[in-house]
Amino acid sequence: MIGLMGSLVSSCRQSLDDELQTSKDAPRAANISMRLVLDESFSASRGTWGKNEDESHEFGNSFENEIDLNDPDALQVIVQVYDAENSMIEELEVIDKSIVRLNTENGRIYTLDGILNLQDTNIEHGDYSCRIMVYANCGADLEVYSYQGNGYIPMWGVLTTNLNLAYDANNQIDDIYLLRAMAKVEVMLHPDIAENFDLSSVVVDKYNTTGNVLPTGYADVADTRHLNQQDVFHPNDTSAGTDLSFIQETDQEKFYVYMPEYQNVDVDTPANIHLVIDGKSYIIRFKHYVGGQATGDPYNIVRNHYYKYIITSVSKETIEVNLTLQYEVEDWTEVTNPGLSFE
Repeated sequence: MIGLMGSLVSSCRQSLDDELQTSKDAPRAANISMRLVLDESFSASRGTWGKNEDESHEFGNSFENEIDLNDPDALQVIVQVYDAENSMIEELEVIDKSIVRLNTENGRIYTLDGILNLQDTNIEHGDYSCRIMVYANCGADLEVYSYQGNGYIPMWGVLTTNLNLAYDANNQIDDIYLLRAMAKVEVMLHPDIAENFDLSSVVVDKYNTTGNVLPTGYADVADTRHLNQQDVFHPNDTSAGTDLSFIQETDQEKFYVYMPEYQNVDVDTPANIHLVIDGKSYIIRFKHYVGGQATGDPYNIVRNHYYKYIITSVSKETIEVNLTLQYEVEDWTEVTNPGLSFE
């Protein structure tokens, strides 16, 4: 009997030792799930260029609402972990990501599932305040991007929330809204005159070849939606010194280009748009337009803004242009100008 009891104790001790060893060797990881919001179908989405005056949607080129899932570096998620004294103790990357693109009635969102590897970290099991930053279409360099006029748009978003960083814990967090790091500029003939004139070329004479991924003010907000217009402008100083050609939309008198941010205020020679209509050259300035004419000081070319110039009339010397400045940030005031003209 004593031998049997001894055998049972020994067996239980071995079983416990095996369990502890298995627990020790098991990878410590927490699960995380989120939605990335790019479209206007969700209020205050930073992944949209905004609304027209008639409230119709302007999705434009599909690159504006896409994450390049064929690029392994196209989506990176960094989680900064803070202790009770609000000091960062670890910076983790979401790995083993599973990304699904969902088509909704008004556009696309992305769902992301992944894990946070807690091995070899200073993190004890428990709840932590975490700052989650999402980088989309930024490549391997998460600070500066280069862009050649067309392609997937670099985007960034942030959310501060609590995460349970215990082994195998499941964390379903709130939506993260993405802010484009570029501006879109579009020039087009109004449909009423498009059949009578040929808009054959559009270029901008100054632009930066690279841009900063992060907006100014990024470190001070807990949610992308808390940024405002004064916070975001963060241009590089990498002026190309050459023209940047706009891209013509197929079978349309419409040209567009994506640009990194550009300092256009308080400079000796601000950027201008040059276009050719029926063989004659005209200039559009980055200014407000009143009665079809440029007025006031130039304005900066700012990320996530959509500068849309509609040419409403053309004469021998000038043209009339209607400028609509569009952007989608909830607390920004939409700026429109009725009638931009070349007379």
